[in-house]
Amino acid sequence: TTVVHHKNPILYNNTTSLNWPQKTLIGALTGALSFGLLISLPSSIALESPSIQGSPPSTELSPNEYCREEEREERSETAPELVTNEGIVEEAWEIVNDSFIDNGRHRWSPETWLQKKEDIIGTSIHKRSKAHDIIRRMLASLGDPYTRFLSPSEGDEVLSVNGVDVRGKSAFEVSSLLQGPNETFVTFKVKHGNCGPVQSIEVQRQLVARTPVFYRLEQIENGATSVGYVRLKEFNALARKDLVTAMKR
Repeated sequence: TTVVHHKNPILYNNTTSLNWPQKTLIGALTGALSFGLLISLPSSIALESPSIQGSPPSTELSPNEYCREEEREERSETAPELVTNEGIVEEAWEIVNDSFIDNGRHRWSPETWLQKKEDIIGTSIHKRSKAHDIIRRMLASLGDPYTRFLSPSEGDEVLSVNGVDVRGKSAFEVSSLLQGPNETFVTFKVKHGNCGPVQSIEVQRQLVARTPVFYRLEQIENGATSVGYVRLKEFNALARKDLVTAMKR
């Protein structure tokens, strides 16, 4: 899983048949695994059919602070920015270039992807929304339904997981925070929309993602040489950690 984002993770869900807490949870899982750019193969989800228990809006984080932050960002649409619109597009390009794994079924190649960058470099992008549109079109050219971009204005924002501030963290890091033993609880804080309240949501883990890493060590040449075999079946929250474990063993 690979992520590009210049803001907090976004929760977004269009399902209308679910109640609000269920929609928030589904969004949280989606947001945790794809803050902005999500690049992965189909994988097991760490939480499934969770029970949710909402608590009253938290007083630890002031919604007014986030309102002021939103106002500053709106004013910065045309003002000089620390992260430019061109920089966001280039960062998205670089993450795909460094981390995208082609399984042979997509239209991706290093040469065509480099051409995408050359087409973009030198183009002035005056609005952040325009940068988001360019990223979406760029990712659509990959032909991969599991690679997508979520802009930071589509829904609720995850602020923390189990008390750990998730701003600036990668999808791998946040996904690891969500993982845990079966039937244990994870608490995350979300801000509902622009200038909305901050609320703590407690979710019970009910299904642990299975490891996608399988490995073995074989002896060849009458035991004089050892050869290790590692199979990575898919990408999920456990892939990175378990792959490191397999390599060490």
